[in-house]
Amino acid sequence: MDIAGVLHQAQIRLGLIVPLEAEPRTHERYQASMKRFMTYLGDRADEDLNTLTVNQVLKYRDNLAKQLSPSSANLELKVLRACLYAAQKQDLVEKNVAAKVDTLKQRG
Repeated sequence: MDIAGVLHQAQIRLGLIVPLEAEPRTHERYQASMKRFMTYLGDRADEDLNTLTVNQVLKYRDNLAKQLSPSSANLELKVLRACLYAAQKQDLVEKNVAAKVDTLKQRG
């Protein structure tokens, strides 16, 4: 299954990631984060999710760091990790490569 399809499946089951009683804004945030990741991937979003590499996620994090504060970039990475974790629990992906990417150090 392609990356976009698998992450869409993971989003459908956000209850595995975000409690259903969570604020609607939390669910919207996760959806916006996944949309941002799909946009970053471009045509690669049509590839099999198991082809996603640690290096691709690392480059995504670094790209976010150029646009957002470190805490916002880290939140985006954490959302991606959570979605990939949900996909892994659903046997939609073999491993969660985002789990191997460290968050950015905070300034200060």
